Amino acid sequence: MVNRDFVIHYGILFEEIYAGNDVMFSTRIGWFAKSIAAKAEYVYCATVVHGSLTNESSFRNLESRYFASLRRN
Repeated sequence: MVNRDFVIHYGILFEEIYAGNDVMFSTRIGWFAKSIAAKAEYVYCATVVHGSLTNESSFRNLESRYFASLRRN
């Protein structure tokens, strides 16, 4: 979970790209964070759906994720 005021203060946004839009969002949060805490409790639930971007291996999906990774690096 990320504090809303923190996101607004640093102007952190999700990229408007086909896939991998959270790569730079997460990277920027890690870059600007003064501290990070880990919790043992479950706070996130991922639902796997047939045909979703997570399961899609199209060229468009892979290309979008590839360029997002390049920007991160």
